[in-house]
Amino acid sequence: MYAEIIMILFMIAVQIFPVPMLSIFSASSDMIRMGVPALRTISISFIFAGICIICSSFFQALGSSIYSMLVSFVRQIIFLVPCAYIFFENREC
Repeated sequence: MYAEIIMILFMIAVQIFPVPMLSIFSASSDMIRMGVPALRTISISFIFAGICIICSSFFQALGSSIYSMLVSFVRQIIFLVPCAYIFFENREC
């Protein structure tokens, strides 16, 4: 439960304050131009990451480590890799 709340709060912070977050890294104007849409897009996945953390912890607590591993595998390989490929192919830079 706390994981999802933290992830939602961080997603909201990134959606509202992307420029100050990028400024931590001494971002140039080009980095800010490319980084703001990237951060906003990536932050949407924080909600799903929180759900995966909760599911993995739940299955581990039940002693079902195989299901925990499957949740992580599905998120990483079946969801994130194709999304990264799609976003890479459709970039405007």
